[in-house]
Amino acid sequence: FGKVNLAPYTAVRTPLRKGEWVYIIIAPVLLSIIAFILAFTLQSPWWGIVFVFNTSGLAGDLLILMIIGKMPDDALIVDEGIVMKSTHKFPRISRRVSVIIKILALALLLIILKFRVEVVVAK
Repeated sequence: FGKVNLAPYTAVRTPLRKGEWVYIIIAPVLLSIIAFILAFTLQSPWWGIVFVFNTSGLAGDLLILMIIGKMPDDALIVDEGIVMKSTHKFPRISRRVSVIIKILALALLLIILKFRVEVVVAK
């Protein structure tokens, strides 16, 4: 009984400064925006699925972006896949921010659930 990973990710094992991490984290956000625009302009279910999967996968990226935004510019950060390490201590997230994240996640879930994917087979 193997495990199937439906959430692929890329780990950057090279120590990078905070500013370099911002570019890496923003890339999936831009892909989601592009997929969203293409899904609606082309009325393409495929791009809609790309948007849903990519957006659901970048929640952790946005959280990391918030955390490293509070770190010093000279902090070196390493992503080891399931854990991140740094030369500086990672700041904690306040309870209020945690509640806001949960509310936004629920709102995004409701938006995603409202998407309708219609499969049409033409002969």
